Amino acid sequence: DQKTPVGDFRVVDKGPSTFHKWLGLNYPTSEDAFLGRLEGRIMWAEMFYILIENRNGRIPYGNSALGGAIGIHGGGAGKDWTLGCVALENEDIDEFYSHIPIGTRVRIRP
Repeated sequence: DQKTPVGDFRVVDKGPSTFHKWLGLNYPTSEDAFLGRLEGRIMWAEMFYILIENRNGRIPYGNSALGGAIGIHGGGAGKDWTLGCVALENEDIDEFYSHIPIGTRVRIRP
């Protein structure tokens, strides 16, 4: 749906990006997968794949109806241009990138 998900996530991936720097989040979470299955939005196999990726601390499967490949990155925060990610100015992500290890909890609010 290309909307930024709201909730509690963890940083599960980190590295350079075409948008300067990238902090990948574990969206969809296991809870999102269970809810998506209960609502009939995703198949059983997709739910299990998301659960396994979350358990193993990797970026979950992102090609389901729930979306995915969500993170925090540079590239500019001046307008709403991402497909669901949180974009920051490059100097802002530079400021805290090295201080955020894999596993850091992130809360995205509406």
